[in-house]
Formats: sequence, structure tokens, C-alpha cells
Amino acid sequence: MRKTVLLVIFFVFYAVLVTAVLLAVRFPKDLFLTGAVMRLEQAFPGSTWSISDVSMRYPAAVVFGGVQVDHEVTGRPVPIEEVVVEIDRQHPLSGFSTRFNVLGAEVAGELRYDQQQQLLHLPAVAVQGMDLARLPGLADRLERQFEGSVTFTGTYRKSLRQQDSGTLQGTVRIENLHFPLKRPILRENSLHFAALSAQIEASGALISLSQGQATGPSYSGSFSGQVRLNRPWEESEVEVFGEFQAQPEYLSRKSHLARSFALLGKTYGEGPIPCTIRGNLTGPIFAFGRGQRP
Repeated sequence: MRKTVLLVIFFVFYAVLVTAVLLAVRFPKDLFLTGAVMRLEQAFPGSTWSISDVSMRYPAAVVFGGVQVDHEVTGRPVPIEEVVVEIDRQHPLSGFSTRFNVLGAEVAGELRYDQQQQLLHLPAVAVQGMDLARLPGLADRLERQFEGSVTFTGTYRKSLRQQDSGTLQGTVRIENLHFPLKRPILRENSLHFAALSAQIEASGALISLSQGQATGPSYSGSFSGQVRLNRPWEESEVEVFGEFQAQPEYLSRKSHLARSFALLGKTYGEGPIPCTIRGNLTGPIFAFGRGQRP
């Protein structure tokens, strides 16, 4: 009971204090927004941010409106719907949580800021339902349309003293993934997977993939590998090693596919067929065989 009363007193005091401060300084919004944009562009090199509005939401939240981010990866500004930043009552100067919507996805995360070490840490990041078809520049730069819904859960850590992108770790999953092939594979002109997932670790210019799994109505498989980022990003180099097999029901309906897998089985043995994918993102090359890992 005492704790509840103290908490109520704290919120009332906080509300009165914030109101008094805003009335005293008339809330220099432009100055605040300029500082926020500078901090974002410092934290994420190569990006350009704009924020048109900021307001307080009692008892302990700041709401940003009209947020846009532009980066060489996107090719054009991406609007971000209302961004809500809530202050952690137990760590009011270093702990926050945030939520917002972007490209059809709901994004939420906790944020920890170590001012002394200049360290930014997001111990729990969750992205739900990002629409691949809405990603700016994806279809234009890769010269084909991708469809699918992306989810991600993981962590992010970055030192504000270093001009790099920090380290991202977690699990990415894409549901209902569909995309056309630039070169037919086993007479297939496109691929569809009900679900594709992998563990990822991104640091600097290298994205590592592990424990990859893909399942679909036609094929299933596993994979691992890496992507080395280049500029422009569509020239990034991909190197993936995996194995796949046709679903029995699908194989029974495709006589030419059954013959192909019989021939491949003579070369690579029974079970899933090994394969590699190498090249840049614009035109990766698929090949049968295990390949040589770096």
C-alpha cells in the first residue's frame, strides 16, 4: 500500500514538474528535435532523419510524430508512424522502451543507455509482420518482386564512440516467401516457402547465417552462410551452403522432377541434395554440390 501511494505521489510530482518546466521554458520544440535528429544520425551513420513533432504523454512517455529516415539502403525516405518512448521507472535516466509501426510491421524494444561508456544496448527487439513487398527499392534494385512477411527477435548493441553499425543478433523468420528466379532451377521459374528462418549475427559489413531452415509445398531444406555488404547494397556478396529435397507429394506429380532427383541421387547419394548459392544479390548463382567453404 505504501509503495502504491509513493508511486502515485511520484507520478503527480512528475506531472507537475514537467508542466512547470514546459511552462517556464515554453518547450523549445525545435531545439529538442534538432538535438534528437543529430543523435540519431550520429548513432546510425549514413542515415538522414527528420522529425516534425514531439509531445509529452503522461505519466512518463515522449511521443514523436512525422518521423522519416532515409538511407542508401532504402533509396528514399521511409515514414515511421508514431514513435512512443517510455521511461523505465526503475532506471529513469538510462532505461527506456519504445514502440512504433514501419512498413506494415509492429516494432517494440527495450533500450538501455550507458552514458559513461557511451553504449547503446537493446536487449529485446521484436519486429512483427514487415511486408517485403513494401521495402523501398527492393524490387527495383534486385529486378524482381519479393513477397513475404518478416519477423525478428533479438538484441542490438552499439558503441556511440565508434562509427560502425553495431552488432545485431537474433532469429529472423519469413512466412509465405515467394520470389521469381532469374535462371530456372529444375524447370522451376519461381520458389515459394511457407516459412524460412535462420539465426543471424550482423557486425560491420558481415552478416552470418546459421541454423537456416526452409519449408514449402514443393521443397524443404537447410542452409548456412554469410553476406558481405558492399555499396551499393545490391552488389553485396552472398555465399550460402545448403541442401534440399522435394516434398514427396510434389515429386509424385512431377515425373521430370522425379527423374532429375534420381540422377542427382546417383551423384550425391541418397537424401537431400547439396547445393551452393554464390554471387551478388542482383544475380546469385545456384549450383549443385557442396562447394568449398572459406
